[in-house]
Amino acid sequence: MASASPSDGHSDGHGSTPVVMRPPSERNVAKIPEILPHARVFPIQIGSELFKLSGASLSSDAPSYFSQYFLCQMRAAEENGDEMAGAVRTLYIDRDPATFRDIALHLQGYHVTPRDGTHFVRLFSDAQFYSLPKLTSQLFEESIFISIGHREFQIPRDLLTSPTNSPNYFSLGFAAFFTRPDNMFPGLDREGVIRPPAILPPSVPNRSADTFADLLRLLRGYPVEIRDEVHRQELLRDARYFHFKGLEQQLIPHAISYNPLRRRDEIVLRLENVQKSGVSVAQEPPPPPPPPSRPAAIPPLAPPSTARLGAEPSPSPNKRRGSPGRAITGGGTPGQGPDGHTGPRPEPEASSKRARANERPPKILPQRYEQCAVEDMVELIAHMLAELIATNDAIRISSGGLTRFHSRTAPGISVRDYLHRLARHATLTPPLLLAMVYYIDRLCALYPEFTINTLTVHRFLITAATVAAKGLSDSFWNNTTYARVGGVRVAELKLLELEFLYRVDWKIVPNPEVLVAYYRGLVERTPAYALQLDESSGDDMDDDDDDNNNGDHIDDAATAPEGLP
Repeated sequence: MASASPSDGHSDGHGSTPVVMRPPSERNVAKIPEILPHARVFPIQIGSELFKLSGASLSSDAPSYFSQYFLCQMRAAEENGDEMAGAVRTLYIDRDPATFRDIALHLQGYHVTPRDGTHFVRLFSDAQFYSLPKLTSQLFEESIFISIGHREFQIPRDLLTSPTNSPNYFSLGFAAFFTRPDNMFPGLDREGVIRPPAILPPSVPNRSADTFADLLRLLRGYPVEIRDEVHRQELLRDARYFHFKGLEQQLIPHAISYNPLRRRDEIVLRLENVQKSGVSVAQEPPPPPPPPSRPAAIPPLAPPSTARLGAEPSPSPNKRRGSPGRAITGGGTPGQGPDGHTGPRPEPEASSKRARANERPPKILPQRYEQCAVEDMVELIAHMLAELIATNDAIRISSGGLTRFHSRTAPGISVRDYLHRLARHATLTPPLLLAMVYYIDRLCALYPEFTINTLTVHRFLITAATVAAKGLSDSFWNNTTYARVGGVRVAELKLLELEFLYRVDWKIVPNPEVLVAYYRGLVERTPAYALQLDESSGDDMDDDDDDNNNGDHIDDAATAPEGLP
């Protein structure tokens, strides 16, 4: 009997060259690991239905609960010398067989796509329960299924990750639960778990489905016709609810026109749509002069003697304000003082160059930062922050440069007093304080829009103190205590903490060598401190400042930070 295979040539009967079908190469076919025998069939009963899957299907997404179960049976049969055919017993699992049909299709090589939110959470829960790594990763990258106003929406994840509209309601809300594909149930002890916990499909029943559909259309780049002012307010209200900052800026009514007097474009906004935190006053350069219609006349040159009468040179930045200079006053001429004396006049010596006989020597700090007093560490960090703030306050905030750490106004408490308050009432140790300095560099490197200035330093410090205490210390306070110490609301501190962790990529534990380098750098840049030459001393300095850390009770009469709403 003649037989044909796909690799045999096929002719159309007209003498054309036959098409040769070559077998797929190893590069185009994913290799299935040899965990279970590929040709053997393994029985699995899910609920009331019996499924029979080959070893190749079970090994395609392994190691899993199925592969480990049957592999242990085969190894026990080999050790006991039993036959392999009778050693494999049926695996009984009390779960939904309809959901497992889709999982079986995935194991057989088919792509499985969730149909709705209920189907998604069932697939996700069972993929975790069966420990299927490939299916879990695939579902982790799937679209977001959510019910808004009792209507199902399927939102691609890349649609919600644009820089202008993230972080938003979905990225922050789903990040709290679906953070890591290998640990979808944080805090759940898997030992002895009979079944995974029940998960409800995500839903927002108190918002309008039609309004959210218009917002999705705007996110996809399509125009939406705004019917009236009521429709615009509905879009703005839901854009603020879901934290779509970019869409909110697009929906705000505005008008752009050209000002012929200032010779530049202007934008007009409603006063209720302008936030105080987003307004900055800057002196703009004068407008360029209009092009002359005819050549301008050259003004006559003034005599040199009259041009400098009454003028005073600008004081040098290296001189103290009010120090005597060489200016020519109105009663003299160049080179002659008001008393008629010609030639160079002797100047009194500036006070900044006098010998400081009563200058105090620098305070000696121990070589190890663990032995440094908390009060001294606070002074080192406060001096460094003062330099950063003085530099960054001169930088104008760019468009879109506002962050969650910005305050509307500068708080009424100084950075130094605020640090002392945190160190005392939040029980911050020198390693925790140095970790907060490490967080400044890490946050600025991974979040370019963030800078330490007068409006951001207080919210950053309380957030960094909370994260450092929770991540590096064995004992710490709850968020209510940290919010009370920092002068912010508990809900706001939770948002700041989540935003901070998201921006630093959840990496909050610095190396000890990094803390040593930061400690030495802080001491070197602070004039009033110096490191001791040897490591033998420094222990006796800890007793001097014990009275500053003598309690964990928060004094209600202490000065609370103002301006942190």
